[in-house]
Amino acid sequence: IPADPGLENYQALFSGSADFLLWFRNSAIVSIVGTALTLAITSLSAYAFARIDFRFKGLLFGLLITTLVLPSVMFLVPQYKLIAEIGLYDSLPALVLPGLAGVFGVFFMRQFFLTIPVELEEAAYVDGANRWRTFRSVVLPLAGPALATLAVITFLAFWNDYLWPTIIC
Repeated sequence: IPADPGLENYQALFSGSADFLLWFRNSAIVSIVGTALTLAITSLSAYAFARIDFRFKGLLFGLLITTLVLPSVMFLVPQYKLIAEIGLYDSLPALVLPGLAGVFGVFFMRQFFLTIPVELEEAAYVDGANRWRTFRSVVLPLAGPALATLAVITFLAFWNDYLWPTIIC
């Protein structure tokens, strides 16, 4: 129980002396833009890990998955130094950029893409579609439920982030 309870904070909020609308707008922008960019980046990279054969694919994916077991606090100093070096300190892009490297999204979407039958993509290739067209017209519509789930998880992660905005702003 607080020693001196009061309603001063609510008075400041509703009287307009606090910049609540600015704070809310910034949070909404960071969360929406961060979610959209994360979905785009993770779905493309997850599709590459699921369907495209390239050199060291297993090793690279293993390294990515290894970062999931590392504590996220461990990455704060390198992220801070990187953001400070490129001159984005105390800006909205500085709040979004580190969250775009979400390994969980790549893992989640890759696992979903592996469940989609390859025959559907082969049928699109037979009809003359290239890999990009197949991804956009066949795979992404089928991945709607997984994308929606990842969007909710990612949006909440951006919205609830407290430590990184406190450090960078």
